[in-house]
Amino acid sequence: MTTQDDALFFTNAMKNSGRLTSKQADDNDRRKRMTQQRQALSSRIRKQKKSEYLANKRSIGHLTSTPYSPSKGFTSDVMKLYIRNPSVGTLQAVFQSLPATAEKLKAEASKPLLFFSTNEEEIAEKFVVKLGTHAAPYRTQHSLCLNILQKLSAISSTSIFLEEDYYGNSCSWSVLIADEASLVSLVMDNVGKYESCLLVLGNLASDPSSHVCPKLRQAGLVDTLVSCIQQPTAAWALTNAIRHDSSAYASEYCAENLLSASMLESMLQSNSVATQAAWMAASILDREKETVQYLVSHPSFCNTLVSLIQRPNAPNQLVPLLQSLGSIASYEANVPILLGIPSFLPTIVELLQPPLSDREVFQKTVWLAGCLLVDSRLENHPSSIQATPALVPTLFEYMRSELLSSTEKQDVGFALLNAMDVPPSCDLKPNMSYMPFFLPDPPIVKGAILNGIVGLVKSSDADAAVTGVHILRLLLRQEGDFFMETLEEANVQSALEALCNSDVDFETSEVAADILDDFFYLHELEDDVNMAPTRKNDGTLAFGLPDFTMSPSGGEPHLGMGRGRGAVMPSWMTKT
Repeated sequence: MTTQDDALFFTNAMKNSGRLTSKQADDNDRRKRMTQQRQALSSRIRKQKKSEYLANKRSIGHLTSTPYSPSKGFTSDVMKLYIRNPSVGTLQAVFQSLPATAEKLKAEASKPLLFFSTNEEEIAEKFVVKLGTHAAPYRTQHSLCLNILQKLSAISSTSIFLEEDYYGNSCSWSVLIADEASLVSLVMDNVGKYESCLLVLGNLASDPSSHVCPKLRQAGLVDTLVSCIQQPTAAWALTNAIRHDSSAYASEYCAENLLSASMLESMLQSNSVATQAAWMAASILDREKETVQYLVSHPSFCNTLVSLIQRPNAPNQLVPLLQSLGSIASYEANVPILLGIPSFLPTIVELLQPPLSDREVFQKTVWLAGCLLVDSRLENHPSSIQATPALVPTLFEYMRSELLSSTEKQDVGFALLNAMDVPPSCDLKPNMSYMPFFLPDPPIVKGAILNGIVGLVKSSDADAAVTGVHILRLLLRQEGDFFMETLEEANVQSALEALCNSDVDFETSEVAADILDDFFYLHELEDDVNMAPTRKNDGTLAFGLPDFTMSPSGGEPHLGMGRGRGAVMPSWMTKT
């Protein structure tokens, strides 16, 4: 055989034996690493898209609009120069390279996958250390150093991660900066002198890593930002920290000796920081119950929120204010407090009236209404006395309206389900009595069934379908005979049968099957039974249905859905 034949024979023999040459093994390892990198980076990009959506919606994202990234060939070489020769000249060269890189990234927007080698990560680490040891100690370099930190900390979260270790721990510019104590001290000590310090702190606090905020908090972040909280940038930075610091309780930010209730209330009424203060309040009230109760217990805090939704101090303040009130109303003890404010309920009713100029405001208002209606079936409760007659007819009107999208009708359905279902307190106390749920005029309910509830049942969205079938079951249990003709007109039976045979979750299929057995197939069974007479003890023939055993209590069976207060997620919380 020739040499070429020998090589081919050897290769085939290696393949057949299941062994690989060292080159083939290296190629396989490289392909595996690159695949893992692509998958990890794709995941980060999806997360960043969601963060950008929330930042744009809330107007509290990164204050620098263009992301920067230490990709191959842009600052690596310049950083190497600074590492070898840390001087003002080389530091200025690093700073000047950053805008050029931003333009390059903007031009190459169609190539979002940027890979970083271990060597480049080492360069970044060495650069940050050199910056802390050679630039931070000298006042003449403080301004330039802070400008560089501002740009590095503003790098997009998806493209800043240099590499992940075996345990999935990520390294980013924010992590590297937070690890360098001299740089953190430089930023903290110059907050009153350079506005870029607040920008750096806000960008660092928004990093998704659980490593950054604890480091900043230990360095005095909260006291530093609270001392200048009337500046919009400081309020933005503190809001980022409250939202992303998952390792700390909210009480480490919001307390009488830190960000007090009176201070937050004053910020909400200040035109310069009104919007940021509203998002700050929404972030705090979305945290632990103890901090929520601390704010609610302040004599005028809830009254201030209610007065501001009537007359906001800033154009974008209404959405976070409604979110704050919804978080407060998620606790049963707070509902009577809100409904006890005379102007609160009329304002909510007014916000629900057409025309719907702001869809996001409408969705948040519907969610708030649903929180207020959770206890509407409890006798002599403010929810049943005040909220139910004011809000339920409007919600049913919207359910039959053609003005709403399917997503918005789903949110309305969530609110109605809260009003119609058994209150959560009855789950905890099975012997506790509750009233039948409130229904408006029959034409309104029939229109809601035809134009809204049936649409939820037929929806391909699992959350919408489960809401629709639960509402349908509650309606049939209370007024089954009255609405059967309307349901037959809407061909609900086929929709329920389709749900039973679809891939939706088990709960939805079970509820749909129960509705069919209890209210639709019953008539078919009646026809079959009537065809076969039974002989009674006296020898005569009897026609009709056999006896069915009813609930011993004679009342409505306990649903036990475990719905709870706030367990159903409105659509605006699940957008990606």
